[in-house]
Amino acid sequence: AMEEHADPIAEAVRWSICEGELIQAMGRGRGVNRSAATPLEIDLLTDVVLPVTVDALVPWSDLRPTRRDLMAL
Repeated sequence: AMEEHADPIAEAVRWSICEGELIQAMGRGRGVNRSAATPLEIDLLTDVVLPVTVDALVPWSDLRPTRRDLMAL
């Protein structure tokens, strides 16, 4: 179920804070300044539905850091 507020003004604020900020964060990578030799890859770890094209969906269980990964940090 997609989250949405019943009040249109509150929904606009909610969307700006949630989906809008995620979309803005993707633009910070400046993909326009990249070439085929230096591609931009963006990993979004979220369950928020966004109006973007996705190349691959990966389950969290495949990405979850191990205890060793966490200890190395």
